Amino acid sequence: MQYTPDGFVEDGGLLEAKTSSGWLSEEWDDGQIPDHAELQVQHGLAVTGRSHAWVCGLLDGREFIVRRVERDE
Repeated sequence: MQYTPDGFVEDGGLLEAKTSSGWLSEEWDDGQIPDHAELQVQHGLAVTGRSHAWVCGLLDGREFIVRRVERDE
C-alpha cells in the first residue's frame, strides 16, 4: 500500500487538509469528518502505523475546523 500525507504533526500524528463548499458543511457536523476523508485517513494510519491523524477543513473558504481521528483497526 502507498500513502502520501499532507504532513506530520509534532505529537506523532498525520495531518490531512481538506476544503469543502458550504453546501457540504453538514458532513462536518457533530465532530465528524466526511466519509471520503475518514477512509483516506484510516488508510494512511494503516500504512504508516501512526495512532491518530489531525484533519483540518476549510469550509466555504471561511470556517476552519480541526478534528482528531483515532486509528480504527
